Formats: sequence, C-alpha cells, structure tokens
Amino acid sequence: MRQVRTRTDWSALLLSLLAQAPLAGWLVWLAYAPLDEHRETIADTLALLLPFELVRGVLLSFSRSAFRDYKGPWPAVKAFLVAVALFVGLALVATILPSRRGFTLSGVVAALSHPWIWQAFLVPIFVLVAENASRLFLFRGDARAEAARLDAMSDDAWTWLFLATLAGFPIAVVYMLAHANEQEWTETTLLFAAAYFAGKAIVFAQPYTARFASTGRRALAWRWLIRLNSSGSKYADSLAREQRAAEWRRSAMLGEDAPFPQKSI
Repeated sequence: MRQVRTRTDWSALLLSLLAQAPLAGWLVWLAYAPLDEHRETIADTLALLLPFELVRGVLLSFSRSAFRDYKGPWPAVKAFLVAVALFVGLALVATILPSRRGFTLSGVVAALSHPWIWQAFLVPIFVLVAENASRLFLFRGDARAEAARLDAMSDDAWTWLFLATLAGFPIAVVYMLAHANEQEWTETTLLFAAAYFAGKAIVFAQPYTARFASTGRRALAWRWLIRLNSSGSKYADSLAREQRAAEWRRSAMLGEDAPFPQKSI
C-alpha cells in the first residue's frame, strides 16, 4: 500500500480556476456589449450554452470512467472514444426517431450545415473530445487519484447545473413580473451564465486541495443538497452512496486499495 502525503496542489488548483475565466469574461463582455451590434452572437450563445454544458458533463463522466479503469494510454483513449461514439450515435437516433414532429435525417444534416452550429458548438465539442483524449494518452501520474478527482468533479458538475437551473426560475419570474425589456433580459441572463461558470471554477478547484485528499468529500456533498436531489424514501440511500463514494475517493488519494462503489453515472 502506497501512502501519499496530503497537500494542496496549488498549480493544478490555479489552472482549474483559470480554465473557466475566458468563458466567464466573454459572457460579461457580451452582457455589456451593444445589443444591436451583437444580437445574433448573443442569441446563438444563449441557445447553445445549456446543450454545450450538458455535453461537457457527459464527456467528463466518460473521462472519469476511462481513468477509473485505466490500463494504459491506448486502452484508456479507446474506451473514451468508444463511449463518445456510442453517445453520438444514441443522440442522433434520439433526434431522428420523433419524425412525426418534423425531425428527419435530412433535417439534421441541414441543421449541421449551418456555419454557426460548427463555430459555436461542434468545433468546441471536438476540441473538448481531443483535449480529453490527449490527456488520457499523455497521462503518466496516479490514475486512481485522477479518477477520484474526476469523480468528484463529475458529480459536482451535475449538482451545480441543477442548482443553477433551480436558481434561474425565481429570477425569470421576477423579471416577468417586472416586465423587463429585451436588453435587461439579455444582460441578466449573460451575467447569470458568467456567475455560473465562475462558481463552477471554484467547485472544480476543490479536488486539488488537501481537504479533498484527506476526506474525499466533494464540494457540493451537503446533506440538504442530497435531500433536495432525492425523494424522501431515497434520501438515506443517496446519503449512504455519497459516503461510500467519498471513502473511495479518500482511499484513492491516499494510495489505498479499495473497490469502486457501484453507482449510476
């Protein structure tokens, strides 16, 4: 059993914080940019933010699984790309199936032919896939510790998105009751998105701290959040599952051997 001294990885923590800064800064700039001059860019950005974030969450889950079952660079990359290919296939099938509502293969192809779809969505997704694959291929550290960090990040990413969605509803209601104009709606929505990514940077930096290495607890594993995400009868099971996951992350960070607790992605 290999014992590891718990410490904060400051370089990784700072890089994690800075990774979200360009997107958050760009959203703030768009919020205060003249609406008439950037109307199309703003509309495209707002339309694609949620789908992009959902895809990022799925890719993070795939990367976590690849590190968890890490058997070398090539097998890890292969497992990740196979998962991505299956996800893309299922997404296309799910899009085409409701053909009675006007979705067809030709319609999907036509939608994908728009330049802004490629520039604002598909190209960034390809970059994310390439980034995750290259990270798996070039990785030479402790795969179990990396899997533990990504496990916490993946669970926290979905929890943070859930919280942001929950917080967005009362804000929208207030603005509807106040009869806000288009400029006010746009500015608030973009600033809310910027705050979301700034908060996500803090959440994603937590797995690089000494606290995480010694406890395995993710940033958003609060009891009230687990209760909010679970029905009354499932709260105890969700809490126990999170405690088992935290114990596995802790053992992985400390170099101890422990089986990964079975849970849904």
